[in-house]
Amino acid sequence: MQLKTYFAAAELAELKLNNVPATRDGVRMLAERASWPFIEQRGRGGLRREYQPPQSVMAQIRDRAARQLLNEAKQLPVPDSLKTTPPIRDYNGTQLELVLTEKQRLRADARKGVLLAIERLMQGCNLSKEQAIAGLLVEAGRDPAGQAARMLKLAEDERGRKGEGALPSVRTIKRWFAQDKVGQLAPKQTQVDLSVPPWAPAFLAVWQTPQKPSMAAAYRLFTQSWQAGAVPSIDQVRRFVDKLGKVSREVGRRGSRDIKNIKPYVIRTFEGLQAGDVYSADGHCFDAEIRHPLTSKPFRPEITSIIDIATRRLVGFSVDLAESGLAVVDALRYSAVNAAVCATFYVDNGSGYDNAMLKDEATGLLARLGITISHSLPYNSQARGVIERLHQSVWVAAARELPTYIGKDMDRQAGQAMHKITRKALTQGGVQPMMAWADFMAFCHRKVAEYNARPHKSLGGRTPDQVWAEQAAKAELHRLSAADAEHLFRPMVTRKVSRGMVQLFNNKYFSAALEEYHGEFVWVAYDVHDAEWVWVYDRNKRLLSKAQWGANEAAYFPQPVTEQNRIKREEARLARVEAKADDIRDGLAAPMMGQLAAPELDFTQQLVRDGLRNVIDVEPVQQEIASVDTSSVRALSDVPRPLFQRMADRYRWLMAHQTAWTEADRDWLKDYVQSDDYEQRVDLFEVECIAWQGNALLEIAV
Repeated sequence: MQLKTYFAAAELAELKLNNVPATRDGVRMLAERASWPFIEQRGRGGLRREYQPPQSVMAQIRDRAARQLLNEAKQLPVPDSLKTTPPIRDYNGTQLELVLTEKQRLRADARKGVLLAIERLMQGCNLSKEQAIAGLLVEAGRDPAGQAARMLKLAEDERGRKGEGALPSVRTIKRWFAQDKVGQLAPKQTQVDLSVPPWAPAFLAVWQTPQKPSMAAAYRLFTQSWQAGAVPSIDQVRRFVDKLGKVSREVGRRGSRDIKNIKPYVIRTFEGLQAGDVYSADGHCFDAEIRHPLTSKPFRPEITSIIDIATRRLVGFSVDLAESGLAVVDALRYSAVNAAVCATFYVDNGSGYDNAMLKDEATGLLARLGITISHSLPYNSQARGVIERLHQSVWVAAARELPTYIGKDMDRQAGQAMHKITRKALTQGGVQPMMAWADFMAFCHRKVAEYNARPHKSLGGRTPDQVWAEQAAKAELHRLSAADAEHLFRPMVTRKVSRGMVQLFNNKYFSAALEEYHGEFVWVAYDVHDAEWVWVYDRNKRLLSKAQWGANEAAYFPQPVTEQNRIKREEARLARVEAKADDIRDGLAAPMMGQLAAPELDFTQQLVRDGLRNVIDVEPVQQEIASVDTSSVRALSDVPRPLFQRMADRYRWLMAHQTAWTEADRDWLKDYVQSDDYEQRVDLFEVECIAWQGNALLEIAV
């Protein structure tokens, strides 16, 4: 290809360049539309126009010509002295990999072609190296458009001679021979200065913050505090930041979770996995409102799903009022009975999966089933992408089918209108446009079946049910029967036998068969939905007896675990509402601006009035009490005592009437604060400001 300034339209069309038409008429129209400069040349058919393309097109032409020239040079015979090139090695003798730019590779190949041409002249004309170099330079000077001149210009370093027709010197070409012997024929590339200026850490401390200040704002803050030397200009700061890597510059400006979006990641494949090898589970708050099964009010249920990684089959799910370990147990029961018992259970670090009911080595459900649990790293939901994607494919898509959908992409006006309709129906009566609990459960089962019967791209167009059936036919899967599941999925705890009884969740269970095990620790299994019976095992997990609920102080009727959890949750809600009501009353009773506040009670009088509630510092309070006139305090026998139906009611009454404690009350409190009932309600007692303060409280109340 001949390099020149002006080209005919047919020549440009034949080159098939980017952004240039491939037809002669198309090139003409482009040139006229873009007003390319042109000259008229006389040819066979008369005058014709030759156009001068813009720089972007000329760059493509020059690159095409250089590559053609190099290909011609590579086809020439290679002298024996140049057939072997020593590798580049460092000072230890270890071979290094030379990373070159495209421009460096082009110049290195062009220099190799120049050296080949000189070697041919030396061998063919019996010339010395200097004579051959001089002859090549003379030939290039005589014909500037010839092959030798083009090769020398392409091989020349940009840092060499400048000017029209400038060619490399004899000394430069000799240096190329020396560089070729050590494998360093490519020209050096200007290296970026990566040294860290002394002011850089101080500036980055201001700029790399979660508030993500702009460069100008961070520079202003930096200049106000920098006193360790000359203040750099903002252009110097910008150039330094531009040298930083894309991830390094975001450290501090993004949190550990957000910065993962620009870091490399590992794509996990499920090749080699069989059905039942790995289950993954996660909870999802449904994005539509349905009727609460107890109150009929709008609420969003919590759905726990379990998926088989190998087959993408949704093998189990559970719907509960809130996320809990019991919901996970229920979903595992569903998967073990309807699909298979898995080998590995891959979940996050939520409280529903990290608890003794699942993970205890002796009583945990997973240990009894032989399942190994594996937790993903905190804030690393990407590692569980299969189950995360399932939420979108099944539950979010299902929620969009309901009119009470409240996802973030729901139209705001339509969502507000539906919210008004549902709340108006609650207050004024009417038909609730929400799905009932029984209908919602049937709806969930239908969506699970549809998902498992839908072809998946990751499964080669097959459905999860088909892949599961294929793998189940090859390997026998361990599936639990309903009877085995009823036995294995009962949570188990350790309790001490006392006179034929064991106490569990404030309920006392008695069996005559436990009489000889007084004072021994046993395993107690219970049904989360039925509190009438418990199953008692010895240390070797041998069934001793089936104990029945008997008399207890907690309630007149036995309460299952689910019912106790519900009561605890509702009591906590009630306490929060009462706390808000107290704040409102305090705001109404507060004096207005400019009015005098009511005189405060004396500290000792306040203690007597409140019954010494929330005492923290004991000794100063005792000194104050010694000087208080307690003649106004009612006698112990004058304080009426109500009939307590629950131990928690008695505890609340005693904490509100500490001056009325008897020795029996103090003994009862010592035992109660160590019981399971107090442990379950301690958070609620803290909200009510009546949490136990230790034995010092007993001494003060005497």
